[in-house]
Amino acid sequence: MGAYLNHSCDPNCEVDEIKGRVWLFAIRNIAAGEELVWDYNLYDDDDPAPCHCGSSKCRGTMYSREWMAKMRRQAARKKKRKLAGSQIGKNGAGKNGAGKNGAGKNGVVKNEAVKPRRGGM
Repeated sequence: MGAYLNHSCDPNCEVDEIKGRVWLFAIRNIAAGEELVWDYNLYDDDDPAPCHCGSSKCRGTMYSREWMAKMRRQAARKKKRKLAGSQIGKNGAGKNGAGKNGAGKNGVVKNEAVKPRRGGM
């Protein structure tokens, strides 16, 4: 039954599955002849699912608020990693600020421990 109801960001009912059966619950008074709509709250996907419900509360997507927040956090982390990677590529410096020749950002070569040679010459 729930598969035949349309989505709205301002729903008038909820759909729940209990013991293998689909139940429809009104979450507010529903006028006679009013369409039954529920919030799909999609998750676990990144395919576009635009919403055009026309509600003043429309999120613009059928994904849940929680899922959209998670996707924004992932995008921000990805952007941050990309920025960090492009900064490393620009000046050749790694995490410790050392470039290809071991020089830091200010061009000073850091003093590294040198292992003694073994054996004769």
